[in-house]
Amino acid sequence: MRGSKLTNRRSSSENAGSKDYTFRVSSPPPVKGSNSSFPAILSARARANKYRQWKRQFKIIEKQITELALRCFIYREVTKLIQTNPRLQVRSAFYDWMRTVYLTDMTVSIRRLVDWDKRTISFIRLLEDMIRHPEVISRRRFTHPYKNFMKQFDHRDYERFAKPGQNILDKNLIVSHRKTILRSQKKIRHFLNNHIAHLNKYRRKPFPTYAELEMCLDTLELLMKKYALLFEQVALAQVAPVIQYDWMAPFRVAWLQRKATQDSDTSPLPGQDKSSPSAPMSGVY
Repeated sequence: MRGSKLTNRRSSSENAGSKDYTFRVSSPPPVKGSNSSFPAILSARARANKYRQWKRQFKIIEKQITELALRCFIYREVTKLIQTNPRLQVRSAFYDWMRTVYLTDMTVSIRRLVDWDKRTISFIRLLEDMIRHPEVISRRRFTHPYKNFMKQFDHRDYERFAKPGQNILDKNLIVSHRKTILRSQKKIRHFLNNHIAHLNKYRRKPFPTYAELEMCLDTLELLMKKYALLFEQVALAQVAPVIQYDWMAPFRVAWLQRKATQDSDTSPLPGQDKSSPSAPMSGVY
């Protein structure tokens, strides 16, 4: 279910108390220079070095978001497979494990992309640096790789990031992109810091839903496609790559081999504990 919570509610006794004991994470610092002038990089060599640095960082960010999109696609397809096959809709600890691994993987990866620590490479840090130095990617630098018939699209594409007639990026647009990412990941970050990275015994805010997680992923994918045009002059139709082999081949064979010496009808499935109930299929997605 797309609107289901990422985890179960805690008991009312754990929610008791008037104080807020959540693990607070400092708010993202304001970008210096976003509302006022910031010293421009005057040296052409320094601007070229900064541009190469940004391209290297974006390549790392692009790879991370691409892997996120691929893992999300695989999870969706596997859950779709389970939902469309009544024989698979049974109680199993395997489904709980799969859901937990997926949520941990997605939230930690999103947290890494939206990390504003100065020692890290993240989407937020890249955007903040671009806000400070919009002059680095000039109209001339951006349009230079356009050759032959692509020359007709160079200025049009540049003005997706700059005002008409301007030779530097529109930093207000980049500021809006930064705010969009921060808004989409707010609940995900709170969930990670209070229920995955830390074990908070008090729950003060509602847990995010799968729909909110997917909205955050969609936001990252959309902005990655936009900045792929800026840094690589390519227009991506989709982020998740097409797997070039039959990755669902393991699901086309029986996983359990029956032996004549064993009574397979009475043996529990791997990972299934008959002494305690596992989550039903509806709790997987």
